[in-house]
Amino acid sequence: MSAKTTPERVTKAASLNTDLAQWAEEQAKAENRSFSNYIETLLQRAKQGSTRPSNGGPQSPAMAA
Repeated sequence: MSAKTTPERVTKAASLNTDLAQWAEEQAKAENRSFSNYIETLLQRAKQGSTRPSNGGPQSPAMAA
């Protein structure tokens, strides 16, 4: 039996516009994710070049650049 490995984690803090933070909280809730997991997922998609959200919504102009 092999040991399960998890990625190393780091905690970061960021200041967000109130409207943006509220929108992200709503999106996370709609996808049954925590806020932190939702933001991490968006960053992973951006890193991989995927700019479309999983809910099929429109592309973010900032991410399409």
